[in-house]
Amino acid sequence: MAKAPPIATGRLTLLRLFSTLLAITLIIMRAYIDIKGVAIDRHELTDSELQEIGEFTRENVLRWLKAWLRKDCNGVFWGALNYFDDDDFHAVCGDIDIPWANEDTKRKWDERFPNC
Repeated sequence: MAKAPPIATGRLTLLRLFSTLLAITLIIMRAYIDIKGVAIDRHELTDSELQEIGEFTRENVLRWLKAWLRKDCNGVFWGALNYFDDDDFHAVCGDIDIPWANEDTKRKWDERFPNC
C-alpha cells in the first residue's frame, strides 16, 4: 500500500483537529433564555430552536419566544410575555449576551438566583 504524501496527511490531521475542536465548542457552548413572565424559569435552547431564532439578537429572540410560548406552552406555563409591566428576558448563546431590558428585573433575578 502506498504511503499518502505528507501534505495530504497533514491536511487530514488538520481536518480531524478542526472537527474535534468544533465538537468540543458545540458541547461547551451554552444557549439559554432566562424568562420573567407570570412565572420565572431558564429555558435551555436546543440546536433546532437556535436555527429557528436565526441571528441571535433581542428582536429575533423575542419574536421566537412569543411564538414558542404561544405554540408550545399554550400560554399555560409562563402565560403571555408582557402580562406584567416588568416581564423581561435575558438570553445567552456562546459569547453573545442579551441583557435584561430592565435593570430592576435583573436585580430581582440576581437576588432570587445568585448562582445563575
